[in-house]
Amino acid sequence: MNSHSPLSGGLESAAKKLESRPSPLDFAAYLPWACGQLEISLIPIINRITISDALRSNATSGKDNKEETLNADIQSGSDFNDIIGGSSTYYASDFFHIDAVYDDSNNLIQLKFKNKSTIPVTLFKLLTLIVQFQTCLKAIYINRGLNKSGLYQLNKVVNIAHITDIILDNTTVTEANYYILLDDDSPLKYLSLSRCKLNDTAVKMIALRLQHPSKASKTLTVLNLSSNKISDEGAKYLGDTLRTNRQLAYLNLSGNLISDTGVDGILSSLITFKLTTDEINEKRARKLTYIQAKNKFINETVERMYIEYEKKVAAKKKTFKVPTVTKRSKSIEASQDIDTSIGVMDEVWLEKAEAVAAEMVAPFQDPFSCENIIVRDNVLYCYGNNTLRYLNLAYNNLSYYSVKKLHNVISIQRDWDRKPKGLINVCIEGNQIPIFCKELSDINVTLEIGLSRMQNASFIHKKKTGKK
Repeated sequence: MNSHSPLSGGLESAAKKLESRPSPLDFAAYLPWACGQLEISLIPIINRITISDALRSNATSGKDNKEETLNADIQSGSDFNDIIGGSSTYYASDFFHIDAVYDDSNNLIQLKFKNKSTIPVTLFKLLTLIVQFQTCLKAIYINRGLNKSGLYQLNKVVNIAHITDIILDNTTVTEANYYILLDDDSPLKYLSLSRCKLNDTAVKMIALRLQHPSKASKTLTVLNLSSNKISDEGAKYLGDTLRTNRQLAYLNLSGNLISDTGVDGILSSLITFKLTTDEINEKRARKLTYIQAKNKFINETVERMYIEYEKKVAAKKKTFKVPTVTKRSKSIEASQDIDTSIGVMDEVWLEKAEAVAAEMVAPFQDPFSCENIIVRDNVLYCYGNNTLRYLNLAYNNLSYYSVKKLHNVISIQRDWDRKPKGLINVCIEGNQIPIFCKELSDINVTLEIGLSRMQNASFIHKKKTGKK
């Protein structure tokens, strides 16, 4: 008698399939396997790259030379048999390559898509399931191959995995809905959209999401919009954003269509400017919202204290005997004393709740708060943006006017008693400006001094903290 029934044979086959299925913790093996199971037309070839600690900072900096400086050991993460998931009936119509970059502890830290064909939306849906197992993944590079739907799914990946760096250079999306990457609770710190054919409308949608108090206005530090089709109108939107944004430190606008008019709006936001009526009203509304939220926290804290007090009183009452008739008059007097004590306790609870709120609720921070405002002839002025440190305006349509404006801005910022002091690195080469003039010379000297001081301060801080 045959001991192996069809049922047991099927169970053994299923068990073997489960054993052969790679773990989602192994990204390089799992993604091709999953694509094969779903019969996705484009199948990824995973190149596994390991970088040393010494080169990790260069590899994650987002600079153009990160590919060249990467000293990596590249190994094929999958062969053809792995890609098709062991299936003899499924054949991929095309392949594309993904570099999976790992640190020395075997943690996946970057994904680099290298393809010309459109990346299947299903692949991004797979990534939303896989990336939650890759807790160290922080950067995604895509060079071409993205459409509107793919960008929407990529945004889901970004939010699920808390990706901080997105580089979409050369990735043109017809609808230009790149702004969705900055919606909701965006974790992005670095966004590069170089050579994406962005126009002024697309820039407006991005700029609006970087205005205070949006979430992205408090996280995004680097924005690369170089080599696009941004004109003075788009530059104006960015200038308006810089009036309230106090997080963005690096802005690259090189290789666009910006003239003196557009740059004037950007530079004017970096020095003292007059507040508009809308800005004053919006600041008041933000302050009111803050006060309401803080008062709500205090009231809820007092309420919790009162509930705890009632529980304690109820627990004590259970231990008391029922009073006799002769003792009830004294009980009434005691209850009156309790009512009086509750009134006193209300004041105590309120003081305690306010103390808790002072520790738990952050103080009101606003670009137009009192410390950032001055009054001249009953008119409100803001000191200006001092957090933008790097500004690239190379290869636009600037003239000597912008050189003089920039010289004025840097001179004013250096006289500020504020930290940070503002711009420390500006690039304006490739414009219709003089080869040499006093303003350019002064700018170079001032910026070199500012950069040197910052580097010295950084060195001293590292020395004190023992960091290398």
